[in-house]
Amino acid sequence: MKEIKLLSKGIFEKKIMDSHVHTRTMTTKEFVLGHLVGPLGMIMLVNVIGALSELYYTEQVPIDTIYGTGTYMAISVSRQVLSLLMGLFNGWLVQHTNSRQGRIRPWSLVGGLIASLSAVFMFLVPGPNDTAWLVITWVSILLYNVLGMSLYNLGTNNYVAICTRDMQERTHAYFFRKISLTLISGILIGLILMSVVYYRFLMNNRDAWWKLILALSVLGIPFIFMEYYWTRERVTDEAKARGKEEHHSQNYPLAKQLKALFTDKYYLLMLICITVTTCLESMKGGNVNTNYCRWVLGATAENNFQMIYTIASGIPGGVGAIIAWPLAKKLGVRKFSILGFAIAGVAGIFGLMNPAMPMWAIAAGFVKTMGLIPYSYVTASLFSSALDNVEYRTGMRLDGMLGVAVIGVIQGLIYSPFSGLYETILLKKGFDATLAVQTAPVQNWVSFCFWGLDIMIAVVYIVILSLYTLEKKIPEINAALLERRKAAAIANGEEWIDPEELAKREQEEIAREHEANRIADLKARCEKKGLDFETENAKYLKKQAEKTAKKK
Repeated sequence: MKEIKLLSKGIFEKKIMDSHVHTRTMTTKEFVLGHLVGPLGMIMLVNVIGALSELYYTEQVPIDTIYGTGTYMAISVSRQVLSLLMGLFNGWLVQHTNSRQGRIRPWSLVGGLIASLSAVFMFLVPGPNDTAWLVITWVSILLYNVLGMSLYNLGTNNYVAICTRDMQERTHAYFFRKISLTLISGILIGLILMSVVYYRFLMNNRDAWWKLILALSVLGIPFIFMEYYWTRERVTDEAKARGKEEHHSQNYPLAKQLKALFTDKYYLLMLICITVTTCLESMKGGNVNTNYCRWVLGATAENNFQMIYTIASGIPGGVGAIIAWPLAKKLGVRKFSILGFAIAGVAGIFGLMNPAMPMWAIAAGFVKTMGLIPYSYVTASLFSSALDNVEYRTGMRLDGMLGVAVIGVIQGLIYSPFSGLYETILLKKGFDATLAVQTAPVQNWVSFCFWGLDIMIAVVYIVILSLYTLEKKIPEINAALLERRKAAAIANGEEWIDPEELAKREQEEIAREHEANRIADLKARCEKKGLDFETENAKYLKKQAEKTAKKK
C-alpha cells in the first residue's frame, strides 16, 4: 500500500512558511509572541461568537420564527455530529502529515483562516431571498465549527506538548496561554462585551453584529500568523531527525477495551454522571446568563445588573484557585465535591424561589459559585482514578485510546439533541425580542434553565459520588500497579529503578540537555552579533546565581 504523506509538497514546503523560532530552547520572544499575544486574535473571535451567536439567532434573526420550530436545533445537531466525525478524521490527518513545518502547525493555521473567513457570513442580515440566507448561514456555521475550529484547535490543544520536552518551559508556555485565555474571556468578554457593548450598541442594531465580527476576523488574521510563525514543533523535529515517528500506545483490540471499560463499576458511575450532567449543561444554552439578567432581572445599560452579577459570581473562581487543593487534600476529593454540590444545590433552590429579585439572585449566585469550586478544580480527577481501577483490574491503560474515543463519540451523539433545545423551547413559549417585557412562560423557562438545571446537576453528582467509594482504595491500587511494573521489569531481566529515582535522573538529564542547548544558542547569537561568548555567559551565570541566592 502506498504511504500517504500529506503536505509533503506545496506551500508548506517553502522557506517562507518556516517558523521564526530557530533556537533549541524556548525564548522570551517565543513565549510572548507565540503563546501570549498570538492566540489573542482567535480567542477574542471565538469567545465573542460563543457569547453572541445564540442571542443573534433568537433575538435579532429568530430562525425558528422565520423557518419553523426546530430549525436552530437542526443546525446545532448537524454541527455537533459533523464535529465528532471531524475529530476522528483529525487523528488520521495528523498521523499522515509529513511536512517540514510539523504535523500540527500547518493544519492549525489553515483552520484559523477558515474560521475567520466563515465567521463573518454567520452574522449576515437576511436579504430578499431568505432561503438562500439560511443556506449560507448553515454552511458558514458548519465551516466555522466543523472545519475551521476543529483544525485550529489541533494547535490550541497540542502546542504546549509539542513545543518542548522541558517541563519548566512547558509550564511557562501553558501559563502564558492561560493568561491570554483568561484575560479575554473573563474581563473583555464577560464584563465589557456582554455587560456594556451588548446593551449599548448591539441590542437594537442588527447591522452592528456582522460589522463587529468582520472587524474581529480581519484584526485576528495577523495574530493567527504570529502564533504560527512564533511556535515550533521541537518534539516532532526530534522524531523526524531520528528517522521515525514515535508511538507510545499499545494495540489492544477494541472489543477488549470496551469490555474492560463497561465492566468497571467506578468507570460506569463516572460515565453515567458525566453523560447526564453534560446533557443538562448543553440544555442550558450558551446565553442563558444574558437572557436571565436581561429578561428576568431587568438588566439594562443604566442599572448594570449583569455586570454586578458577573463580578459577584466570578469572585469565588479566584478564591477557588487558592483554597481548592488544600481543602481537597484535607477532606478528600469525593467528600469535598459532595459538600460543594450540596451548597450549590441549596443556593440554586433559593435562587429559584425568588428569581426576579436582583440582590437575591446576586447573593444566591455568589453562594452557588462558591459551591462549584470543587467542580471547577478537582472533581474531574475522580474520573482518572476510575481509569486507574480499570488498569488495576485488566492490566490495560486506556487513556486516550480507541475505546475511550469511541465512547466519547457516542457521548457526543447523545449530547447533540440537547444542543439548541433551550432556544427552541424559548421561542416556542413565545419569546419575542421586540417586547420590552417577556411573557411569564418565557421568564419561567429562562429561570428554570438558569437555576433549576444546576440543581439537577448537583443532585446527580451527589447521588453518584455517594456510590463512588474508590478514592480510599487508590493508594492500594497505585502500590499494586507499581509492584506489577517492578515484577515485569525483573522478569524481563531489566534493571528496576524506583519511579522517584527515575524522575530525578530524567530531570537531571533534561537539565544537562537544556544547558547544552542554551550554550549552543548563546554561541550562535554571539557569533552573529560579534559578542564575546565568555563575557555573555558570565553575565547569565551571575544572574542565575543571584536568583538562586534570593530564593534561599
